[in-house]
Amino acid sequence: MTQVTKALLLFLCAAVCCVEAGTLRTEGIADFQAGRYSEALAKLQNAVKTDPADHLAARFLALTQAAKGDCKSALPVLAK
Repeated sequence: MTQVTKALLLFLCAAVCCVEAGTLRTEGIADFQAGRYSEALAKLQNAVKTDPADHLAARFLALTQAAKGDCKSALPVLAK
């Protein structure tokens, strides 16, 4: 396998992860807004796990945690 092929595969894998994280984030936010906090929590946790740089997913994850009464987990993110 050439270096170019390896680089292309790495790029494609990264792109798939970003799309997956974005979909999880979008669905998680929709669940949060609809009051489906358990569903939102699972999707937003996976979005943040898939893309730790997704600050919007992290914020909504913290808001969801707070809505479910887990303020201890939510406060560090919300305080940033």
